[in-house]
Amino acid sequence: MANAHNGHGRMPLLLFIAWLTPFDLPVSQLLHWAANGTLGDWYLLLLPSVALAACVVQRAFRAPVHRLPPALLPWTISGLCAVLGAALAGRINFGLSIQDCGLGYLAPAVAAAGIAVHPQRRAILSALLRGWETYLFVGIFSLGYAIWQSYSLGSGWCDFPALQKWTMWRYEMLNSGNAYALWMGNANKASNLLILMLLIAPVMLSIDAGSPSRWRMRAIALLSLVHVLAMCSRLGLLLLPVALLAGGYLRLFSARAVVVTGLAAIAVAVANHSVSLEVLDAVFVGSEEIGGGGVLSTFASEGGRFEQWLGIWRTWRPDLQQLLLGFGSGYYGIQSHGTADAETHNFFIDRVLASGLFGLLAVVAALGVAWISTKRLAGQTKWLVRLSIASFVLMCVREFSPAYLFRTSLAGVVVALLLSLPTMVEGGRTAPSGAAQ
Repeated sequence: MANAHNGHGRMPLLLFIAWLTPFDLPVSQLLHWAANGTLGDWYLLLLPSVALAACVVQRAFRAPVHRLPPALLPWTISGLCAVLGAALAGRINFGLSIQDCGLGYLAPAVAAAGIAVHPQRRAILSALLRGWETYLFVGIFSLGYAIWQSYSLGSGWCDFPALQKWTMWRYEMLNSGNAYALWMGNANKASNLLILMLLIAPVMLSIDAGSPSRWRMRAIALLSLVHVLAMCSRLGLLLLPVALLAGGYLRLFSARAVVVTGLAAIAVAVANHSVSLEVLDAVFVGSEEIGGGGVLSTFASEGGRFEQWLGIWRTWRPDLQQLLLGFGSGYYGIQSHGTADAETHNFFIDRVLASGLFGLLAVVAALGVAWISTKRLAGQTKWLVRLSIASFVLMCVREFSPAYLFRTSLAGVVVALLLSLPTMVEGGRTAPSGAAQ
């Protein structure tokens, strides 16, 4: 009785930490500013995701093995391989490897495992999503303030056509330290999280035969829509309609509202067909006139991703240890660009370089185990989780960072929750189609 009472007493704190977890980036920035000079990188132990893992670690380790999400073990092993690879070579990036493993793999895996076996897991997941909604809502205000900042710069930005403003906002303004960039972070990485959360939110809210609130789902859909459009991330724009359709979000709105909105958008696009063609060119191909490259030019142009990856293939000469365990996290960026934050823009290649073939195989195993585990799920839930896994793989081919800047953990938490969903869903008793009451 005493243990039950103590557990009940800690529940409000656990729910608050779960709610705070989506504020990962601003909290990390605040802690870095306030405590880095005195605590060094130890301030990372104060991040909400680490606190969340600490709150549920006891349940995770005491739970029967068959109740834990099996995909989390290989996911954690991938992070540990990078630490081992850096340690065996005695490299200067050993500390970064520990941070990457702890924040991107270990803490998220412990948190997801503890939530999966927690008797109040639905309440914890609901609190986390409420934090996500709040985080995105505050982000709207930071977006408005950042736009006001842009108009007050006096650099002529306000004189550009609307389309050029949009693309310049994505490629220039978001990278200049404005309020929106400080709140949301890198546009591509934030868009990845927006899409993944759109896909898994209906399942998370339906755990244990629950029924997600229509108003909450509408709020998530509308807030995500605004942020994905504002960031103009090419992959985010491509996956946005898929996520809205697959997650059943359109069913939350009246058919008349959906049809009228769709027809209005088509009418505007046709009436401004020249601008619409430029948008397609900017997103898919690339236009020098309006700034930035599209999806195709990003990969296939001179100096693009394919050329970068081929260069790595031609120059990579690992010994057996490096082939199997990698060079450690951040080593590629330090050697090639002078900064650990630089990546190959391909998560799978990043894993090979950081954690070797063992680390890559561990990631593939985690995804494979999660995919196979969906076989016991019912109908739409199964395909929504599988679509989420497939979307994550597509994001990884472009870029994904479980521990963004080695100082955040939210992306790792989202991936760990995704890998845990097949285990958390009991007998497929979910309603992710938007048919909430």
